[in-house]
Amino acid sequence: MADQPTKQDYFRLIHSLVHSYEEDEVTYTDRYYLKIFDQFGNKNFFIKWNWAAFLFGPYWLGYRRMYGLAIAFFVLFAIPFQIDDISILTKGSMSYYFVVLIHWMFEFLFLGLFGNAIYFMSLRKRIERKESAGGTNGWFIFVPLIALILALLIPWG
Repeated sequence: MADQPTKQDYFRLIHSLVHSYEEDEVTYTDRYYLKIFDQFGNKNFFIKWNWAAFLFGPYWLGYRRMYGLAIAFFVLFAIPFQIDDISILTKGSMSYYFVVLIHWMFEFLFLGLFGNAIYFMSLRKRIERKESAGGTNGWFIFVPLIALILALLIPWG
């Protein structure tokens, strides 16, 4: 089994993901994630609220370059729209909107509670693969927007 990543490993990776390599200044993002590392170390599972993950859900995952999870959450997000007259869930009924609301609340609460743990697992994998380049991806927000526009333009039946 490989050695556990150290705080310095996380710092180097987080810093390189957020800044260019020439920047030496420790920023708010660096301090935020290093503080979390100080609290939880290399634990695989922990709960630490993340407002960005809660508010932006799959967009936050994509922005943090966790593309597979972002796509999975976008698919989960779309499931309620695919429900077509199943049992008591008729589109447009109050029960339908209630189920959709509960579904979305669960998804966003899950990311708000466990987003930091998911991000640290992603960072740990990057460290193990010895990835050094990365960064946040602001362009990711346009991919689902374009997909949504295309989905609205396609006649589904």
